[in-house]
Amino acid sequence: MYAWNGESVRVDYSTTFPAGDVWTAQADHFMEVDHYLVSCSLTISGQTSCSAPFYLGTTAGLLAETVDRERVCGEQEVDEIYREYRDDGYGSNIRPECEDFTDNGGSTHFTWDELNGKHSSTTVVRGNPHLPWAMVTQGLKNGLDHIASNYANFDGIQLTSGYRCPHGNQIVGGAQKSFHTHGRAADLWRNGWTKSEFDAVATVADKLNPVERFSYDRYSDHHLHVAF
Repeated sequence: MYAWNGESVRVDYSTTFPAGDVWTAQADHFMEVDHYLVSCSLTISGQTSCSAPFYLGTTAGLLAETVDRERVCGEQEVDEIYREYRDDGYGSNIRPECEDFTDNGGSTHFTWDELNGKHSSTTVVRGNPHLPWAMVTQGLKNGLDHIASNYANFDGIQLTSGYRCPHGNQIVGGAQKSFHTHGRAADLWRNGWTKSEFDAVATVADKLNPVERFSYDRYSDHHLHVAF
């Protein structure tokens, strides 16, 4: 960064935190950088001699990203999910808080494991690698229990995908703003079911006016995607 033969260069070499900046996860924090004009030249003995006689001022940069990574929800996996929702690379359109995540909470007809992250009938690929933590709304539980209670031939229908964290949702090819990442959507599937059976299950789901429900031919395996 130094210049030869008496030329001057601007350097930034003093980094401090402003006085009184108490480091907490909830506050904005800044880093101060002092700027100087430095002049360097060669001495008769061939050594480099530099001085910084001119102070150019101080700028402060916001450390918002650092603050975000500093936040602690109390569990490492919850911290990771929390940060995923704030990572622009995943394109999430919601910002849940620490208390929105839990590690248990099945419904009348579905276990926590079924509601949380399953993505295929073999569960080789999961939409949430942060088990057992997840965010599943009561509305989704109520909607799925309604279907299971009111469709007479529900036995054998599987819940193949429930909650997905933003990272898991991206891995399995889900839409960026998928209701799965909101904890509001699930996929139901029976191997080899006909369109008439699919439509019968969908009709039961429609009684609760789901915010999203896709048709039989939307997916190649004909699973029923529904969100409440």
